[in-house]
Order: sequence, then C-alpha cells, then structure tokens
Amino acid sequence: MSLAWLADAVQSGKIRWVLTDGASGLPADGRTGADDVLAVARRVGTPVASVSGLYDLQGKTGALRAAAP
Repeated sequence: MSLAWLADAVQSGKIRWVLTDGASGLPADGRTGADDVLAVARRVGTPVASVSGLYDLQGKTGALRAAAP
C-alpha cells in the first residue's frame, strides 16, 4: 500500500472513504505501508462525524500526492 496507490484510487473514484482505525471492530490493517498511508489519510481527509475513524478523501488527491516521500 502506498500514497501513490491511494491517490490513484481516489482520483479514479474507486475509493472515497477510508476507515483508519479499529473503532468499528475491524482488525488492524497489516499491509506494508498501511500505517503511514492511513496516517496521511487522517491528516488530509475530512472526518465523517457519524463514524469514528472514517475520513472522506474526495478532492484530496493533490494533498495525498504532496505527502508522498
């Protein structure tokens, strides 16, 4: 998982929302790079008030790409 991959998926409309923590009872994401990518999603995404840990990334492609190392 990489920021470039997430930015591409957001830009193409394949992904809009990202659940960044286990607040829903889901297990932690163990994919390589996931922690870093989800940290950026939390930083640049818009929190969805009705669901803890859910972020809306629509329109955030530029911010995701800018955060890539």
